[in-house]
Amino acid sequence: MRRRFLFNKKRVLLIYDYFEPAVLAGGPIVSCTNLVKYLHNEYDFYIYTSNQDMDKSVLPVKPDQWLTYHNIAKVFYGDVKWSIKGYCELLKKLRPDVIYINGVYSFIGVMVPLILTRLLIKKTKIIIAPRGMLQTRALTVKRLKKKCYLTVFRRLVEMNSVSWHVTGEQEKNDLNNFLGIDHCAKIKLVGNIPSTNQVFVQRVNNTQVLKLLMIALVSPMKNILNVIKALQRMTGKVVYTLYGTIKEKDYWERCLTQIDLLSPSITVVYGGIAARDDIPSILASHDIYIQPSKSENFSHSIYEALMSGMPVITSHNTPWRVKDAGAGWNVDGEMPQNIAQALFEAAALGEGRYRAMSEQARRLGEEYLLQADLKTGYSQLFG
Repeated sequence: MRRRFLFNKKRVLLIYDYFEPAVLAGGPIVSCTNLVKYLHNEYDFYIYTSNQDMDKSVLPVKPDQWLTYHNIAKVFYGDVKWSIKGYCELLKKLRPDVIYINGVYSFIGVMVPLILTRLLIKKTKIIIAPRGMLQTRALTVKRLKKKCYLTVFRRLVEMNSVSWHVTGEQEKNDLNNFLGIDHCAKIKLVGNIPSTNQVFVQRVNNTQVLKLLMIALVSPMKNILNVIKALQRMTGKVVYTLYGTIKEKDYWERCLTQIDLLSPSITVVYGGIAARDDIPSILASHDIYIQPSKSENFSHSIYEALMSGMPVITSHNTPWRVKDAGAGWNVDGEMPQNIAQALFEAAALGEGRYRAMSEQARRLGEEYLLQADLKTGYSQLFG
């Protein structure tokens, strides 16, 4: 019999395929690590993950045992035990109060917990954070491949009486459309927990060359190809630097084909994977952050750019209303000519206007933290 009086805090089993020191999965890893760091005083976190990064490379960690994470949580990097048997053994021993599943498309990380948890522990609360993967525009990418998987997924969700965590109104609306009206009461909107150590940079507008930046997965979701097509309309000096995992090589090859058509004054640089410790200095050395995504449920990279005081070009399909805030441009990311218009305006900014946008960018990031009421929201989510 479990002796509950020994435990002052609820046990939360956080499940995601990737966790630090993995980096290639991008934003969801940041979301998970920030969650643990922000709430470790309120909850006992146990992270169940694989011992690999997204490219299948093995992480430099001891697998199949509990390891201490910064003295605030425990992490189990499964190798042999990233499996059905491994999950069963872990669940029986840990007996968590809450199981917090991150993402949608994973057999061990999503399907196995949905199939087995209720058989082993009936009263554990199950929460899924889709991390934007069920947003309407995200579902249009690889539609046929996802359709069969999501049919089974939806059935398991209904059987398990799952609760949901979304981080924005658009994600909530899209999830309602996916699940149906009967599930609305089980969806909780609580903002993402961002990194809070980004230093504001006193920026000077570079009138000689426009330095653009993106730090995100290199994939069709980010509309990188359309940014390159927009750059084909530019005549001044521009350097467009990208950092992030090349998720789809065929897409990147299409980008390279279009890069070859750029004028000599336009340079595109792929910088590889940016280490987390290097991101502040990378942000400080660029002028405009550009990421006109097909959809974003949050985007840590956009938030960090705003907090550094960098004006942002993004689409209408992200939570960031930068145009209304005077902090950048919201464009139609599917239309290269619309992106190009924002680039022309960015290149023409005078020193005073650029500094004003920089200050408004920082203010927009700060307002998110003030308005989010994160502690209360997560207390209600984990119940």
